[in-house]
Amino acid sequence: KITVPQNIEVVHDPFITLKGTAERIVEMRLNGSVVPVTENGTFEESYVLLSGYNRLVLEALDKYGDTDKQVLEIIYEPLEIKPAEEE
Repeated sequence: KITVPQNIEVVHDPFITLKGTAERIVEMRLNGSVVPVTENGTFEESYVLLSGYNRLVLEALDKYGDTDKQVLEIIYEPLEIKPAEEE
């Protein structure tokens, strides 16, 4: 079982850190890449978002071969920086 926030978020920073817990697993993946998990089941993984809609898939595998999947949807909207006015 994976526990992470489920709502769609709009963020203005491309760098995020996913934190959560996973119970009784042997492997955790984020969009196919292995994520380290501590002995007590906590994980923390940094991720760089692309501009616009991002779909992050966390997948956990237990020792019996069963998987649990959680999908996170994050929208990255860069803040517009206006150039300073010239005098």
